[in-house]
Amino acid sequence: MYFGRMVPSDSAPKLQAPISTSNGAYHSENPIHEYFQIIVRGRWIILVVFTLVMAATMIYVLRNKPRLVYSTTATIALKNKSGNLNPYPVYRDPAKINNELVILKSRRLAETIADSLLKRVYIDPETKNEKLHIIHRRVESNGHVDYEPLNKRSVVRRLQSSASFSPIPQSDIIQISVKSTHPEEAKLIANLFAETYYQWNVERSRTELIGTRKFLEKQLEQKRERLYQAEDSLRKYMEASNVMTDDAGATATIEKIAQLEATRSALEIDIQAFAEKIKSYEDKLGSKSNVNVIAEQNDPYITQLQEQIANLEVQRDVTITQNPALAGQEAYIEKMAEINAQIEALRSKLQQRTEEYRKSILKDENLTASDILELRTSIFAAQMEMQTLKTKKEILDSTIADYERKIKTLPQKSIDYARLVRQRSSAEKLYLLVEQHYNEASIAEQSEFGNVEIIESAETPTKPINPPKPLRTVFLGGFLGLGLGLGIVFVREFFNTQIRTPEDIKKRGYTLLSVIPSMSLDNANRKKRKSKSVAENPQLLTFANPRSTVAESYRQLRTYVQFSKTDTPVKTIMVSSANPSEGKTTTASNMAVAFATMGKKVLLIDCDMRKPQLHNRFSLDREPGLSNIFFYTAAVEKICHKTSVDNLDVICSGIIPPNPAEILSSTRMIEFVKEMRDQYDLIIFDTPPILRVADPSIVSTLVDGVILVVASGKTPAGGLNFAVETLVKVKANLLGIVLNDFDPKKAYGGYYYGNYYKYYYYSSYYGSDRDKKKQRSIKLKS
Repeated sequence: MYFGRMVPSDSAPKLQAPISTSNGAYHSENPIHEYFQIIVRGRWIILVVFTLVMAATMIYVLRNKPRLVYSTTATIALKNKSGNLNPYPVYRDPAKINNELVILKSRRLAETIADSLLKRVYIDPETKNEKLHIIHRRVESNGHVDYEPLNKRSVVRRLQSSASFSPIPQSDIIQISVKSTHPEEAKLIANLFAETYYQWNVERSRTELIGTRKFLEKQLEQKRERLYQAEDSLRKYMEASNVMTDDAGATATIEKIAQLEATRSALEIDIQAFAEKIKSYEDKLGSKSNVNVIAEQNDPYITQLQEQIANLEVQRDVTITQNPALAGQEAYIEKMAEINAQIEALRSKLQQRTEEYRKSILKDENLTASDILELRTSIFAAQMEMQTLKTKKEILDSTIADYERKIKTLPQKSIDYARLVRQRSSAEKLYLLVEQHYNEASIAEQSEFGNVEIIESAETPTKPINPPKPLRTVFLGGFLGLGLGLGIVFVREFFNTQIRTPEDIKKRGYTLLSVIPSMSLDNANRKKRKSKSVAENPQLLTFANPRSTVAESYRQLRTYVQFSKTDTPVKTIMVSSANPSEGKTTTASNMAVAFATMGKKVLLIDCDMRKPQLHNRFSLDREPGLSNIFFYTAAVEKICHKTSVDNLDVICSGIIPPNPAEILSSTRMIEFVKEMRDQYDLIIFDTPPILRVADPSIVSTLVDGVILVVASGKTPAGGLNFAVETLVKVKANLLGIVLNDFDPKKAYGGYYYGNYYKYYYYSSYYGSDRDKKKQRSIKLKS
């Protein structure tokens, strides 16, 4: 398909548009004008689409009752280990905040809240005035509204979709926002999220303390049972042996051993407690790698410090046990202060050495997560403390062994009695010690409130976050309708490749010879007539109504054809079109009449031997005609028919031959054209459409110029390009394009209609006043 620019030859220079562009009738180089023309042409489509969308929008606004959504927010804050809000934002750990956000968004937390809501059922359980919407599904049946309960899984999904959690930048504060169609329900759910999360945090913080308390509670029961057994054994022995008392030396020794054994038992309990704590840390850590650092590696200096501390503590306990009567004396107090000072000094050195040793062990670890580092540090500290307790226990074992050797020197009866007294005293002291630890653990557990604080509870929202805005909806609907209408129009324009306006021809580089207005107005006035004479043929307005706009357009075409060649006059012209029914026969007939009325002798030949129409235009017989001279059934003089138009002869097609292309390309046809050139001033050939048959291409090589007729709003641009390409291939001389059946109101949508109409209908200034009044009347009616 040909889309290139047709370059006229020197003998046929490119002509300008036949109508001045100063009045704005055709010319529009401004793209804004072209866009405006497209909008005006599609104004009815835009109006219909706009009306439909606006109507749908109004129906939606009037019928639809928007679901109002309310939102409320509860605020929580994360505290540091001391229980206070972090006063130094620079030390915040984003990872910890992200961990808390993950917990808030977890399904487990939502399931806990869902259980609470499913038990609650109503927003206010006391009044039971309205059910919770989040755990019910609204069901309408026969105009009756009911609420069906949802399963737990559906409630959890609704909770997760209705709640959002957002940390406030540069702070340790998290906001819990909940949306609901009921304000009271939004408040309830937001506060449930905050409270449930707070309880979870408290439970997580008390996990270690709860384990310690349960362990001590179990130990307390065991020590109580052991004390009961020791007392019962001593009572039975005293009854059986009739022993009432013992000597002071044995009693003192037994008391010392009992005190030391109680201390040793307390150490064993503490060691077991530290073991439980280390196990808890290891469970949280999830891996036991690099945790048993004390067992795998050992520092002799630390071991020596631990032994010295243990010796001093044992010496202090023995001194207290052996000298109860000296308590409160100055020498006694100074001795205890000296021992305690030595212990504190050694502990300070031990702590410093332990920290250095810990860093040397953990320095190669990839401790990027603060939680892992904190757990490993806690494990290390617990193991160091447990090692110190084990060392102290070993020294106590040695001291107790010494006292037990002294007891063996007593009589057997005294030894048995002393042993039972020692067991009862040791069990009593140990029981009291465990009971003290248990009470301390219980108090510590109840004193732990986690690291979360509810700063502000959610309140009942008073205004919805999506208040109804009918005006905005109507405005958006109008904007959508207008945009949709414009989109349809522009898409339709984009896919429409038909030639409609003179600009469509000129912007493709073709010469525009003339624009022939639509004959609908003149034909409407002539439909009432039944005569078929030439003067009343609706297609020959050049003769029937020479003062009409159509006739004036053909006279302009005649003028431009006359001056298309300045060196030699054009004597033979072929008129054709790309497709059928585009006005080629009408154009050829009216152009022949226009030339004949100026005194030129014109011959109009119908070369369309397939569907001839020229004989109908002039009310002539089709035979004899052009084809008859090739079959030698008629002479040339017989086929030339006179018409009612002076100086105009017509040769009809004649009989329909089986091979029109062979006839037109024959030598006889060439000789016939030469013979007619000598007899007539101008010969016009009416040929079939170029895109249908090869006949026009053959005839174009026999003539001086070719005129191509294009129907406005009908001929596709591709068809025009291909027709021109076909003519270029046979080296035909294309004089230009005639735009036929042009209706400016349809083509421009009324934008240029006034100027165009005024130019054409008042260009016949030589007409009578009566004709001008009729023309004005036609304009007003249209």
